[in-house]
Amino acid sequence: MNHHNIDIIKNFADYLTLERGMSANSIEAYCRDVDKLAFYAESVLKNRNFEEITTEELAAFIEWIARLGMKPRSQARILSAVKQLYRYLLFEDIIEDTPADTIQCPKMGMMLPNVLSVEEIDRIEAAVDLSTNEGERNRAIIETLYSCGLRVSELINLKLSDIHLQEGFIKITGKGNKTRIVPISGTALKYINFYIEKMRDHIAINNENKDYLFLNRRGRKLTRVMIFTIVKQLVEAAGIDKNVSPHTFRHSFATHLVEGGADLRAVQEMLGHESIQTTEIYTHLDSSYLRDEILTFHPRSDKRMQILDVTENIGEDMEAKNLQ
Repeated sequence: MNHHNIDIIKNFADYLTLERGMSANSIEAYCRDVDKLAFYAESVLKNRNFEEITTEELAAFIEWIARLGMKPRSQARILSAVKQLYRYLLFEDIIEDTPADTIQCPKMGMMLPNVLSVEEIDRIEAAVDLSTNEGERNRAIIETLYSCGLRVSELINLKLSDIHLQEGFIKITGKGNKTRIVPISGTALKYINFYIEKMRDHIAINNENKDYLFLNRRGRKLTRVMIFTIVKQLVEAAGIDKNVSPHTFRHSFATHLVEGGADLRAVQEMLGHESIQTTEIYTHLDSSYLRDEILTFHPRSDKRMQILDVTENIGEDMEAKNLQ
């Protein structure tokens, strides 16, 4: 076991915490990926230290993990972690040049997330049993996820003090403890008020959870698992045959905005994306949606190959414009 590399990984984790401000989950993922390079350096490169590895050997490492059966997306994620490691070594003056920056990411196919239509979201909300104590809460949860494009962690940590009724927005604390302002629809506010009046005001709330909006019947903050369970049960009850998670409502929120002509920068702000490139996936979703609609409804849909060529060109033009 190469104790030198183990010490570097520990110090790398501290660097990601203190200098990069990354979350504990992100740091754990980075270190897990860098561990794969440590294993390769020990077993294949005969116990080589990180700072002694060459560009050619790093390229061979990427080929090695590909031969293990890792998908291109996983390869790219590991390479990203390795590049961060070598930037850290550069930052600490342990190396003078990084051997990782010239390594190219493997080519990946675009992975488009599932998206719900407005009609499907309405069906999910209609599947809520409003006769139960939790019914109003669950309907408010679904509408808030969709209307505001929230991550699950953002939803369960949403507080009463974050909701600004008069102004029509909520304050969200997202990844890296960064805050953003998101408009909230009148429908979501209406359902939240129903939930507060019919359930929340009638339960004994634990002192530590008094400011959290969504609570269980024991007056405690909901967990991520509970949100997943609520969504799964409602999707099944609505008879929707799609792989739907709470995050699907966030994808649907963004896709519907882009389809409606929203400015990509505005969508980026509302989603809390650090990079516009992350948001640009929804332009691909939009062109994919357009293609499906043409193939399904166009009266000349028997000429599918010709239409596919046209819509592919549309998608490429949209992508080019967004990258300019």
